[in-house]
Amino acid sequence: MQPDFAALFAASPYPYLLVDTSCVIIGANAAYLRATGRVAAALMGKHIFDAFPSNPADPESTNLEEVRAAIARAIATGEPQTSALLRYAVPRETPAGVVFDLRYWSTVHTPVRDAGGAVGFVAQNAIDVTDLYQFDGAARHYYLRQGADAVPDVTPIERPLLHEALTRILSSERHKLQAMFDQAPGSMAIMSGPDHVFDMVNEAYYALVGRRDLIGKPALAALPELAGQGLHELLDSAFATGERIVLHERRLTLQRVAGGGAGRALRGFAVPAARRPRRTRNRHLRAGERRDGRLPGEERAARQGLAT
Repeated sequence: MQPDFAALFAASPYPYLLVDTSCVIIGANAAYLRATGRVAAALMGKHIFDAFPSNPADPESTNLEEVRAAIARAIATGEPQTSALLRYAVPRETPAGVVFDLRYWSTVHTPVRDAGGAVGFVAQNAIDVTDLYQFDGAARHYYLRQGADAVPDVTPIERPLLHEALTRILSSERHKLQAMFDQAPGSMAIMSGPDHVFDMVNEAYYALVGRRDLIGKPALAALPELAGQGLHELLDSAFATGERIVLHERRLTLQRVAGGGAGRALRGFAVPAARRPRRTRNRHLRAGERRDGRLPGEERAARQGLAT
């Protein structure tokens, strides 16, 4: 029996719109039509931005250029393009005329190749996350809804859709955080759990300890030279109490290569602890390399430090 892919497309609970390489709509499944409140006859054969134009009264409510660029990149690269979170108001016919409903979406544009290997069309998967997010126009920033209505009632079919959308959004936010983290001038890392497992490390930290495999490993497994230097006990204390620890006159020796003998000697570091619900905590260690023999104050120790 040959699978009926047209039936699969039509029955999928995931919303899909298909556009050719000229951005003309060639298909839309039932989930997409439900999500956008449209009918197939009103979409087929239209250019995507004619079917879904921007709101002339509020052009910024529609990230049309981001969608246009994502489709173009998908065609040019042959790779899926994710827009984790975007605004795209959807037109709706009313007796008084066309109105635009402000909506927030998480989208992926996936190029589909033909038998010859060329991109034949692009599949847009758009998940509506309007019930989860709001947009601050002045700050130009998305934020999660708060309060009693922060988590909408969803059907069992909708749950995996929202899970997928939130996974995209969180992944995008983590990449942004890592980019900012890497630009920090101090050597910084973030650890979590009672074993002090490395969750995130910036470039300055790698420059300090060498390009070792740190992420996902406990501190002593990733940096065995820390054993016997008292740092692990300080991390234990910060994790247990949630209190910040700053030391100005404490020597710490790190190696640039695992098992490579004596390395750089640091003096002065801070271990701020971030509390989490249910007594789960992250700690941030900052260690400042002593260049002039003195660390005159806590702020300098924190700025020049290694953060975990």
